[in-house]
Amino acid sequence: MATLPVQSLAVDGLEASFSAIGAGDEFVNDGDTFIYLKNGSIGGITITIETTKLIDGDLTVEDRAVSVSNGSAKLIGPLDKDLYNDANGKVQLTYAVVGGGNVIAIISAPPVS
Repeated sequence: MATLPVQSLAVDGLEASFSAIGAGDEFVNDGDTFIYLKNGSIGGITITIETTKLIDGDLTVEDRAVSVSNGSAKLIGPLDKDLYNDANGKVQLTYAVVGGGNVIAIISAPPVS
């Protein structure tokens, strides 16, 4: 499992650096964080974002699964810290992939005040 770097979006833009996806990845989430996933494979990909929240102390919230079709990209987020952060302040990701060529970038986009 790789810890993905978080890149900051600025008013003058961001040339995002992408990492190849692994069997599972993680990143530090500040609540203003987005996942940018590009699917370069010949088939679809599903990214699963693990949820950590319990309702009434024992009812789990289902993990979020997002599909990205081949040849396309998707921006996912922002990711609520209370729902997605683990005890270390990180979000856990897994992938169901057909083929290679899939890359991911993690982008923090603070709200405009």
